[in-house]
Amino acid sequence: MKSFIILTLLCAGTNAISTEFFEKVMNELHAVAMACVKQESATANDMVELMVHKFPPSTHEAKCVIACFYEHYHMMTPEGTFDKQATIDAFNPLKSEDADLYDKMLKIF
Repeated sequence: MKSFIILTLLCAGTNAISTEFFEKVMNELHAVAMACVKQESATANDMVELMVHKFPPSTHEAKCVIACFYEHYHMMTPEGTFDKQATIDAFNPLKSEDADLYDKMLKIF
């Protein structure tokens, strides 16, 4: 989750992504994160480490929030391993917004 949010913020700050697109992505990320927090019964204290970019977090609940987020975007297989193709696919909406940035993101992965 941290990586996805940071990448989104960096991309928006350094490229010509529309405000509308950025707000849409951030609203969706926030909604998914809040649903995962609720699902995993995570507290504000559990989430502090994620907010200050400590990764991985030390609490079980915060780790489960991350797993929930990755599962939501199909970035993790049901077996709990990283799914590279699904992670790349999660960035497909960026392709129509900024193709150059999308290509750069693919190189990162």
